[in-house]
Amino acid sequence: MPEGYLGPAPLPWNWAVEQLTKARNYWITTIGPGGKPHVRPVWGVWLDDAVQFSTGARHAANIARDPRATVNLESGDDCVIIEGTASAVTDPRERRAFIAAYEPKYDYAMSVDFVDVVYVVRPRIALGWIAHDIAREATLFQATATRWTFG
Repeated sequence: MPEGYLGPAPLPWNWAVEQLTKARNYWITTIGPGGKPHVRPVWGVWLDDAVQFSTGARHAANIARDPRATVNLESGDDCVIIEGTASAVTDPRERRAFIAAYEPKYDYAMSVDFVDVVYVVRPRIALGWIAHDIAREATLFQATATRWTFG
């Protein structure tokens, strides 16, 4: 990537929030045993400044062992990547808030009994860029590549 491509943020954070909110699939990467990455898409929501999803199996075990996670959206044109820390949330109030956001988004009924754990990825770093026009892709990338950092 060109030196200085992550200078002053040309894209506003609300642009990234819009992409995160409307995304249908979130590609979650966790760290498996022995440091191997484990990647798979999940349905989820952007809620309370974090990507939230419910899952089982390997992601749950990986997060319990090592909370580092990344979230990528499907688009390479309107690209948002979150690097952060995942945590398991079991509080019934927070699970109900997740379900309230999830059900209308996916038209899929859920219950607190079904969703016993919600995984929350809070951003530490986020990257974003726009690359819609093949003829101008490099120029658009350089003009829009943005890095946001969080406390």
